[in-house]
Amino acid sequence: IESMPMLKQIVPQMLLVASLLMAPGPTSQAEASQTTKTYEKAERFRKGKGVLRSPALARDYYKLACDAGHALGCWRLSLMLPASKQKQSEALLRKACKLRLPDGCEGVSALMIRKRKTRRAGYKAQQRACKMGSGVACYKWFKRKNAAEGSPNTKNFKRQQKRYARRK
Repeated sequence: IESMPMLKQIVPQMLLVASLLMAPGPTSQAEASQTTKTYEKAERFRKGKGVLRSPALARDYYKLACDAGHALGCWRLSLMLPASKQKQSEALLRKACKLRLPDGCEGVSALMIRKRKTRRAGYKAQQRACKMGSGVACYKWFKRKNAAEGSPNTKNFKRQQKRYARRK
């Protein structure tokens, strides 16, 4: 009897997710704003703001947003995946990077640098994230670039960061 209000809240949400899963991706500006709304719904389900907190529904909405071309949706979905699904997570981060999200490129670079075979490509992804304006990526890239000379000079680091920020 006490769980009835919760059922009344969950059933319409599940029906909405099912209807959104059958819908195609956005092709117009109106549908692109719908993609943003889908991402915002995922955020509400993840945080439990105004709705019952549900990581599973949040994951579904993030997947819908990512499939529709929302970079933050791809990035958040990659963070929600367990460590056993590292290949899927890397694919989502690559997609976020292609959609010009600096955090996506930074995530890709971190995963690639850990592997010996893809280390050089990881550094390139790190440089790309720096060019997009990620301060963390700029610091790591600059530090690695100047590792032979000792610790990085902060004045040069700030100049380098400004230079790449202007290239956007």
